[in-house]
Amino acid sequence: MEEEMIDMMEELTEDPQDQKVVKCILLKNNEWLITEIEELRVDYELNLPNCKLTNPYQIDFLYDYENKPTKIEWSDRPTVRIGCTEETKKYEIYPWNETVTDDAEVLLFSEFIVTIVEPKPAILEAYLHATE
Repeated sequence: MEEEMIDMMEELTEDPQDQKVVKCILLKNNEWLITEIEELRVDYELNLPNCKLTNPYQIDFLYDYENKPTKIEWSDRPTVRIGCTEETKKYEIYPWNETVTDDAEVLLFSEFIVTIVEPKPAILEAYLHATE
């Protein structure tokens, strides 16, 4: 009985390209981002960035004791405020580095990432709405 050989390059190219991978990432400078993220295959000896972030949004955690919104609207897009279970806490997401660039894609060295996690449903919904 002959064993079938698997072509690893063929396996890699069969992945759907249009499938978004949206994650929350914590950077070494303590900034939280929500973004589409893709690992790039690069030669590490060339010292090139190995992550591509598409539409990165920064997540800020705000404590607003006096002006907490009773109903949060999508009208302030691209900045989106999201309610939280804590009455005095809210999230705000906005395009990352919007003051210096309008680029939708940013290359990043993975060494600057502390961790990558699944976003909470409310943050993911706001991100998807903001990036439509």
